[in-house]
Amino acid sequence: MKPLHPALTTWILALALAAASLAGCSGQPGEQPAAQPRAVALARVEPLGDGPGRGYPGAVRAARQAELSLRVGGPLVAVLAAPGDVVRRGQPLLRIDPRDFQDAIRTLEAQLAGAEAALRNAELDLGRAAPLLERGAVAQADYDNAQSARDTARARVRALEAQLVAARHALDDTVLAAPFDGLVTARHVENHELVAPGQRALALRDITELEIDTDVPETEMALMPPGRTPQAEVEFLAQPGRRHPARLKEWSAEPDPATRAYRLTFALPAPRELHILPGMTCQVLLAGQPPRGALAVPASALATARPGAAPGEAGVWVFDPASGTAARRAVRTGRLVEGSLVEILDGLEQGELVVAAGHDFIAEGMALRPLDDADAGAQP
Repeated sequence: MKPLHPALTTWILALALAAASLAGCSGQPGEQPAAQPRAVALARVEPLGDGPGRGYPGAVRAARQAELSLRVGGPLVAVLAAPGDVVRRGQPLLRIDPRDFQDAIRTLEAQLAGAEAALRNAELDLGRAAPLLERGAVAQADYDNAQSARDTARARVRALEAQLVAARHALDDTVLAAPFDGLVTARHVENHELVAPGQRALALRDITELEIDTDVPETEMALMPPGRTPQAEVEFLAQPGRRHPARLKEWSAEPDPATRAYRLTFALPAPRELHILPGMTCQVLLAGQPPRGALAVPASALATARPGAAPGEAGVWVFDPASGTAARRAVRTGRLVEGSLVEILDGLEQGELVVAAGHDFIAEGMALRPLDDADAGAQP
């Protein structure tokens, strides 16, 4: 037999010595040292909470608002409202000097009286010409002229009547009245100023019904398909912790070019215990995302789904503190919440412990040890 190489002989001897040394340390030949428990991070299954899932800042505005102006121009003789005044529908707010409009009405009334007299004369002339035409005492042309004069006088009366109606409307328009109950929020003119028709004069807001605009990111909008009306609650900064139900009034189907967020408008009655004004800020809390009482675990706790699993089905490792081991369990998941939590729809109970980190290196029945920095009461 060919002798072994010296280096190979030395290596074989070293292995034999190491095996003998290990056997001697164990006390009995062939006994292996006990495996140490593997350290894992744990998290407790907790509810997402009773409140709505996400909140977005919003700005308050009145449901009805108007920039009021006078339809006619002239010098102001009375300013009857100031910012902060609460006014009623039909209440006078501004008044223009009516003298020019009253003079125009008197002039038109006089012109109308003359036109009506001319019409009566024309009708009399036509009435006298008719029997003369039958007897051949007047020519047909003369009769036609009398009839035309009557028609002209009648048209003149109608035109003056229309002008008189417009003049009376203009006189009425010298007083600016409130179109609805509301709060005067701004005044742009002062008494004795000469204002022009259409010039902005007052701002009126109806604050009994409020509208709130908020911008929602596309990740949230994707969960609200057309035909589904999201429920929301509004929390005003002046009353933290108190939430007021709101309804969706309208929403934009196109995002803002800069922020890529979608504008949603919610409406609600003004709270009686608060004096909410346009421009105030609030928090819009979208309800139902996630549903009340839903459970959640860290996204890192989800293990790879088994082959052939149904959509939305995943697995987690549930830790048993009594035995110090974990067992894999199938769960049904919902949506991702706040970027790090996963909604659990079925498969877990509140208070159970799951392996949040290290589940890729464990097996059924393996001894586990919670990490010191992730105790059993950790929150997800």
